Amino acid sequence: MNMNKIFVHIGYPKSASTTLQKNVFEVHSEILNLGLFGTENIGKDTYNISNSNIYLNDSSLRNFYDTITSSHSIEYSKSNVLEQMQGIFKKYIMDCEGKKKATVFSHELLTSVNFSHPDIGLKATRIKEVFPNAKIIIVIRNQIDFLLSQYRDQPFDPRNFSCGRHVKPDKWIEIALKNDLPLLKSLKYNEVVKLYFELFSKDNVKVLHFEDLILDKHRFATDLSSFMNISLEETIDSLNKEKQNDGTTHYHNVFRRILRKYPIVFNISKNIPKNFLIPIKNTIERKMQRGRKARYSFNEFTIQTLKEYYKSSNVELNDLLDLKDYEY
Repeated sequence: MNMNKIFVHIGYPKSASTTLQKNVFEVHSEILNLGLFGTENIGKDTYNISNSNIYLNDSSLRNFYDTITSSHSIEYSKSNVLEQMQGIFKKYIMDCEGKKKATVFSHELLTSVNFSHPDIGLKATRIKEVFPNAKIIIVIRNQIDFLLSQYRDQPFDPRNFSCGRHVKPDKWIEIALKNDLPLLKSLKYNEVVKLYFELFSKDNVKVLHFEDLILDKHRFATDLSSFMNISLEETIDSLNKEKQNDGTTHYHNVFRRILRKYPIVFNISKNIPKNFLIPIKNTIERKMQRGRKARYSFNEFTIQTLKEYYKSSNVELNDLLDLKDYEY
């Protein structure tokens, strides 16, 4: 299997993954996109749906990602995954058009620990087994900004985002630190970068910065285009389009807090036919996504605690990448 033009974008979440997936990978003429195309982001999504997107139309591709990102070791079969990959390869990459393009696999659950298998190293090993010669794209973001963004989307007890009670930002971090949650450890980027350097070699791993996308889009586009050997002009044009996921709004978070506080709402809704309930739910959620973006901040003690927590990690990351232009 020729993997010379395979690129795997592993995230991070909260680091422009949706923008890359929808604005660049899906529309760039020199890319065959076999990556995630999100349709149910928590944030203020543009609701942009591509009816021709391969991920949305191919359940076998979705199952392939689910197996790599979420299955536990006892459920995982390397031979089955390789067989799945062979089918995907034959279906999309073997034809002449597919061979001409840079093929992208993209899914932020490869580095997320919240809603997938929490062992990033295990998932990296699986990627190596399936894509031994792939080139890896990683987008990282200042950890404090990352955590604020994550809190905005999930302002609930970080031990259980699905049904935990609402907590304030500083308490959220306090709980995460006290319980040594995987979310915090996953942002020790030096460990993840070193692992991918070891598995794929430094030349085959590109670490991009979320901050560049915000403050120096040309630099971000240049780094990405050079690494993928695709048109810079087209990449810049794609990145100049509307941001795809702008974070949840204040009203949406208030609405979710009410639902958590008064679960009777859920019990009542169970008795309503789905064909009637779903349109109502979608209408309410869209209305809640109007208005200003939810704004939060950590107090100075929390900020200093987090800086100390990531200090040694970022020192080593600087040795690996040279972070003098970034406040990590």
